[in-house]
Amino acid sequence: MKKSSVLLVLVLLAGQGCASHSDRRAGDSKRERFDAVVIGAGMGGLSAATHLAAAGKRVLVVEQGAKVGGCTSSFTRGPFRFDSAVHAISGGGKDATGFVKLLNKAGLSNKVRLIRIPEIGRAVYPDFDIHLPNGVPATVEALSDRFPREKEGISTYYKKMAQLVDDLTQLGAAYRRGPVARTGLLLLVPLRQPTLFRLRNSTHAQVLAENFQDPRLKALASQLWVYLGPPPSRLWAPISLVAHYSYIEFGAWQVEGSSEALANAYAGRIEELGGTILLGTKAQSIDIRKGAVQGVQTDAGYFSAKAVVSNADPFQTFGKLVGPQHTPAEVQKKLDTWKESNSLVELYLGLDVPASDLGLPDYETFYTSTTDLDAAYDAMVNGTYTDIAATITAYSNLGDPWYAPPGKAVVTVVAYSSIDNWSTDPKVYAEQRQRVIGVLLDACERLAPKIREHIEVVDLATPRTIERYTMQYRGVPYGWNMIVGQEERLPNTTDIDGLYLAGSWTVPSHGVTGAAVSGYHAAELILQND
Repeated sequence: MKKSSVLLVLVLLAGQGCASHSDRRAGDSKRERFDAVVIGAGMGGLSAATHLAAAGKRVLVVEQGAKVGGCTSSFTRGPFRFDSAVHAISGGGKDATGFVKLLNKAGLSNKVRLIRIPEIGRAVYPDFDIHLPNGVPATVEALSDRFPREKEGISTYYKKMAQLVDDLTQLGAAYRRGPVARTGLLLLVPLRQPTLFRLRNSTHAQVLAENFQDPRLKALASQLWVYLGPPPSRLWAPISLVAHYSYIEFGAWQVEGSSEALANAYAGRIEELGGTILLGTKAQSIDIRKGAVQGVQTDAGYFSAKAVVSNADPFQTFGKLVGPQHTPAEVQKKLDTWKESNSLVELYLGLDVPASDLGLPDYETFYTSTTDLDAAYDAMVNGTYTDIAATITAYSNLGDPWYAPPGKAVVTVVAYSSIDNWSTDPKVYAEQRQRVIGVLLDACERLAPKIREHIEVVDLATPRTIERYTMQYRGVPYGWNMIVGQEERLPNTTDIDGLYLAGSWTVPSHGVTGAAVSGYHAAELILQND
């Protein structure tokens, strides 16, 4: 029932120029012993290192790439700047207990500015479209006005979301206690958390069927599945419902200056607190003797430490860094039998006019070619794209000048994919890229018919792009597939003394907030066990 912590924490906690670290390279560090070594400078690793450094620990972060951030990074094409992957962050409100609370704990509240996204977005289907507002009451009203015959079911559906959040909030303490106390709390779930218990084996589609008749309403009420991976018929209900509730009730936020500004702020804080970040430094192995961590061997040398936080995916962490001989049996079973989620394709467009001039006035537009969400998902993952579910994000619509020069715009289009469909032959791969660019532009033209006439810059990231730059297994940014039967993401602790995990494959979940929470919890556990 690990997923409960994922959702729970998601709700509890949600809900520019590079700093000096960007110039650090292997060999800059003169210290060989640290209290903790963090492998990977994605959001989970940066969060863990920051909170450890804030507690006075000597921290080293080793990152194989040329800069920090992982998926929270950006790049430039001509006069345009693009956020690599992040669209929005949950839990950004001043009154929220989520991401803002983490920023405060990290000492970053005055170093990161979040811009409120005015509404969830516009949802467009073949025969209807609607704007989805922020806030549960406004959402209930908007859907009830559109589907008056299903008003009662709409109200009940969002009440279930709130009840589930309450259940998970109450249960959260179980994952911060010892195994005996945790077991006792879990045994009481049927009595104390009845909504969670009833939905523990349900898909999101089953919950939709309990409340709605109209397939259009079902699609709208589960619209944010495109942020989570599998379609509602396969998506584990608790994680999906809580993620929806978090975004709807607490809102979504854009980082001013792109998500890389957030990563740079974390990295700058680590160095401000005396921590060390080595870029272009790849971890080769985690030294384990007598069941305990001793240090990390990197291509820049050996660094001893009694605690290691791995922000790498579990296939790298255990398959390469730890080695099969030290991998706990339970973890190995998951590596052998569990399925990873899908990957992505992301189209990056630099336009010579504002996006609103072309028919894209919203920040986020959800375009789905069919209400048969299974058909859309399968067509994307199989690489046929006969149907599609895409997010079209006009980053420059919120007034942040970082993305585009005045009078121009940055728009990205994201759809699902699988690395299996992408050839390793350069010529075939190039042809595949052009075909998918065409498919995604076709989707854009349904809303912005003249968009092709105004493109200055176009680029496409594929699963192989994601794998190359982040080293994530099979180019998967979501971690484990969030389906029934795979609810328990890996915990932040391991059976190896001194080895901790952070990132999208661990508790609580993927996404900026989820990864940052995982790093915070890993740091907290290290400090508790010190």
